[in-house]
Amino acid sequence: PSFEKTLNNLTFLKFFKDTIDYSTKTFDQLFIRDKFYDGFVLYRKYSRKDVFRILNWKQNPLAQNVGGYIISTDKSNCPIFVNYHKADNISNSTKYEDGFIDNTEFKWMSKSKRTLNSPDVMTIMNYKRGLRIPLFIKKSNDEGTEFYFMGDVTPKEESFEPTTMLNDKMKSVSVVRMILSMNHPVEDAIYSYITSEID
Repeated sequence: PSFEKTLNNLTFLKFFKDTIDYSTKTFDQLFIRDKFYDGFVLYRKYSRKDVFRILNWKQNPLAQNVGGYIISTDKSNCPIFVNYHKADNISNSTKYEDGFIDNTEFKWMSKSKRTLNSPDVMTIMNYKRGLRIPLFIKKSNDEGTEFYFMGDVTPKEESFEPTTMLNDKMKSVSVVRMILSMNHPVEDAIYSYITSEID
């Protein structure tokens, strides 16, 4: 009722319609039907907030809870966020050995202090129960806070491998390495851009 009352204000109504028209035209210009997959357009940039909105999360999770990935409470999706070329000054426990093997496969590591029996790893292993895994990558932190949508991925079941990495105290911590198959091979231009070294 309060919104309906506000619409009686002709100045508000004019600006409201203008906002809708602008949003619709912007969407139409950016929308590419054959690259649209369940809310995301391949190789378009999205902020984490955009990602959680599009995946229909009830609220935006705290950044420290996300890290490189987070599984929704209903276990319907697990967006992965990768900073491809990591800065030298980040903590050892976040220097994950993530990277493309080629344009169809991506090697990826779970968060540290994880084993094959960790709940998040087990959920990813059991992805066939309906877990969607969209992959988002930015070349480096110099690109800001937005990530390219690279498409959805499927874990290779035989690739889950427990291993270790060194933390800041130079002690080994457990981590799980796996290979993710790209549901759509990555196009050459974006693949070359992301994987090429930073000058």
